Amino acid sequence: MLTLILLYCTSCYMFKKGYFKVSKKDYIKNALMVHNIISILLNAYTFIGMCAAVLQNNYTLVGNIMNYTHVNIIHYIWFFHLSQYYQLVDSIFIMMRNKIKQLNSLHVYTRMSMLVYTWLIMVVHPGGDMYMEVLLNSWAHMWMYVYLYFTVKFGLKFRMKYFWWNKLLILNQLAYFGANLIYVVISSFYGTHLWLSVFGFLHQLSIIALFWKHNYKRHVCRTSLIIKMCKTSQQLFDELNKYELKNNRLYINNECCSTSVDNH
Repeated sequence: MLTLILLYCTSCYMFKKGYFKVSKKDYIKNALMVHNIISILLNAYTFIGMCAAVLQNNYTLVGNIMNYTHVNIIHYIWFFHLSQYYQLVDSIFIMMRNKIKQLNSLHVYTRMSMLVYTWLIMVVHPGGDMYMEVLLNSWAHMWMYVYLYFTVKFGLKFRMKYFWWNKLLILNQLAYFGANLIYVVISSFYGTHLWLSVFGFLHQLSIIALFWKHNYKRHVCRTSLIIKMCKTSQQLFDELNKYELKNNRLYINNECCSTSVDNH
């Protein structure tokens, strides 16, 4: 796993520095749609399967002890960890499409840290209250990949028409981060390994900070810049409306300000 993480980080760094590029082809779009469908199915399988396993074993919201006889819970946690390897394919498609801005620190850190965090869960505590991480994460990512599938299929027209869906996804992810952060704190009082709970708390907190910073720059700062540019353009337009050219003479508010204007 450490070798894969090192290779992944090195590839992302080389792509950001422009050491290699891949031309955008139609087959990449089709392959990306297939990848999104596979990701939807993986997360749906994990979410539905974990819900069924939780109901079957009569799990409560918190206070569930580790029980190795609950093999279905362990199975879906194990499957969730394996799916984190497949999610690294997202970065490969970003490189293939030359989307440098999408390969930001939030994307790389989330993929890498989730791989380590889920591996620790598998080794140390593959059950008990750790089932909630699987439920929340698979739920949030299932709808994220549904949105990405339609944006790839229909392009900019879909994103403009259903931009409100993007806002809902952001709120959904923030709700997932916040709920998981609170849940990690509460479950730490019910027998979960303290150091694993501390690691999970710091992990979620760091992702929230990066996620908030990314979306603040993407939406709030960009929107403020657009509004400022629109106001400046309107001011320039109002200033130009004061000027009027009649019979080779320049008038401002019906008063002549120059004797003539050269014709070229």
